[in-house]
Amino acid sequence: MDCLGCRIANGIEPDLNLIYENEFVTCVLDIGPFNEGHVLILPKQHYLDIEELDSNTA
Repeated sequence: MDCLGCRIANGIEPDLNLIYENEFVTCVLDIGPFNEGHVLILPKQHYLDIEELDSNTA
């Protein structure tokens, strides 16, 4: 897996601040937040564009 988002979403990257996880997405605190509580919602399947998301993931 070369995609950082996919590695984070699938638990390959260490030291995640996990907020929520299900079979479609992983939610973690951003390491470079714009403001307090900035959360990244990362799909577990790789997508190039948000418009490619299937209805379950979206």
